[in-house]
Amino acid sequence: MLVLVVIQASTAAATAKKTVSMLEWNVAANRDWQKAVIQRFMAENPDVEVEIVGLGGIGPGEKVQILMASGVPLDIGYYDAPIIVDWAKQNLLVDLTPYVARENELFSDWLPSSLDLFRVGNGLYGLPADLQLQGTYYNVDAYLRAGIHLPDENLSWDDVFTNARKLLIKNPDGTIKQYGYKLPTGRNWLPMIWAWGGDFLDNYNETTKFTGRDSRVAEALEYMANLVRLGLVPDKEAQRTNAIKSFTGQESVTLLTNTIVISTFTKDIKDFVWDVAPVPKGPAGRIPYINAIGMYILSTSKDVDLAWKLLKYFCSPEIMQTKIEQLGLVPPGSRMMQMWARQITVPEHRQYVFVDADKAKAPFSILNEFYGPINTEAWAAIWGEKPVWTALEQMEEQVNQAIKEYLEAQKM
Repeated sequence: MLVLVVIQASTAAATAKKTVSMLEWNVAANRDWQKAVIQRFMAENPDVEVEIVGLGGIGPGEKVQILMASGVPLDIGYYDAPIIVDWAKQNLLVDLTPYVARENELFSDWLPSSLDLFRVGNGLYGLPADLQLQGTYYNVDAYLRAGIHLPDENLSWDDVFTNARKLLIKNPDGTIKQYGYKLPTGRNWLPMIWAWGGDFLDNYNETTKFTGRDSRVAEALEYMANLVRLGLVPDKEAQRTNAIKSFTGQESVTLLTNTIVISTFTKDIKDFVWDVAPVPKGPAGRIPYINAIGMYILSTSKDVDLAWKLLKYFCSPEIMQTKIEQLGLVPPGSRMMQMWARQITVPEHRQYVFVDADKAKAPFSILNEFYGPINTEAWAAIWGEKPVWTALEQMEEQVNQAIKEYLEAQKM
């Protein structure tokens, strides 16, 4: 009887599987890809069971907060950079620095700017799932009709201004048929500030002060305000039109946005040729933006090493290759980025989205509490609703107050 018990116990121990959990991706195509990768991982690691934690109809951030509050374990999640940084400051996430350091061959060519999205101090608390790289998308046919040299790596903001004049087409009644340029929406406009050498904050991940009350910032805002005053870009009302719709509908023929649009443009644009150029250069050069959803490991993980094994698997070249093939997304490593460029067929000059990517900044790391007044006051100046310097003074007051309140809350 004793022998039987020992055999049964040994058999049970031999067949017991280690378990690791991962949050379900919130986009259908990504979910299908995620499930396929997990099946492949479990086939290669038969001693591991991966549990996918469903979202239940809510967002990934809210879901994780509910899980943490209820004590339900989760090993791997994903979310936007500002939230990952904020959670890292609350000691909710594992510092991945030592794990990444042991995998130099895998991560050696990953863009430092993509990792900086998830840094706090000397710690690294997330890894980019894929990249969003900025570029200047334009209607090739419209440029050729206007006799304009197609944009290349020498594109400047002066060129954008000049081209906006040449590409503007009016209807007989004076209304606008075609704009040559549409001011960037979301946070896409911030590289215009950087191109003049300015910025609004001293550090995006660990902000301590507002730095935007500066002549370089003022000059960049004046540049945008001049485009508005001269009627070279859609006015405030027309600006509300979705940027992607404006471009695909040929209402605006130049757009500063990121690589996420490539799959949409490829699918939806049938009646004109389109391409991409780098982000324009300004007086201080060219600094594009970079963004990424980050993957992280929660500090409550019961088996961090196992969670890292799965997270590392999702970062491997073999799995990133499947992401390129199935989702068309840009991977984080430079070698894999070149693989992406070879894999897709349009736009023709897709390599331009890599220009100066190593210098890229990540405005999506800015907390909404700080970005809100920056955005509101900047656009009030751009639309001519208040003088630029007045907007910057009011911006400074509001942002510094928000920073003060945030830092005080962090001490509690």
